Amino acid sequence: MISIITFTKAPRLKLFIIVIVVLLAAILMASFAWPKTSEAPTSKLNNPLAPGYYTVTYVVDGDTIKVDIDEIVETVRLIGIDAPELPNNCFAQEAKTKAQSFLSGQQVKLEADKSQDNRDRYGRLLRYVILEDGTNFNQLMVAKGYAREFTFITPYKFQSEFKKAQATAKKNKLGLWLPNICI
Repeated sequence: MISIITFTKAPRLKLFIIVIVVLLAAILMASFAWPKTSEAPTSKLNNPLAPGYYTVTYVVDGDTIKVDIDEIVETVRLIGIDAPELPNNCFAQEAKTKAQSFLSGQQVKLEADKSQDNRDRYGRLLRYVILEDGTNFNQLMVAKGYAREFTFITPYKFQSEFKKAQATAKKNKLGLWLPNICI
């Protein structure tokens, strides 16, 4: 009786071992084919100071945009400013509309700041957005009152200019600084 049981289980054991070997081989092959998440898709993303102009594909709000960088859409957070957040904050829609009027479909230069990280904690690129005429769009949003000057931990390259722009916007009661705008 014992020899019959051993004899009938032997083919099952061989089949089980073959299945395991095939599965391990498939897993091993898949691990080599799977893209590595730590690798940036383009060299321009590896170099935060890479020059070039890129197309704005979408305006998220007054301080965040999406830009096509070599067929990869990247979210960009503008350095040095804080615009009101959508959907319900006072003056948020106005800030987004102003950003759209300047940026939608436009070619912009993205400028990194050595004093800031390449990306924020949400994975967004941190950049100044420079218009084709050389205007620093981040500073423009502050100067027109559509955003506040914002320093996140470390002072940035244009901090004093942005603070002066905000003081002028407040003095002239522009945008966010209009009397009774956010009651």
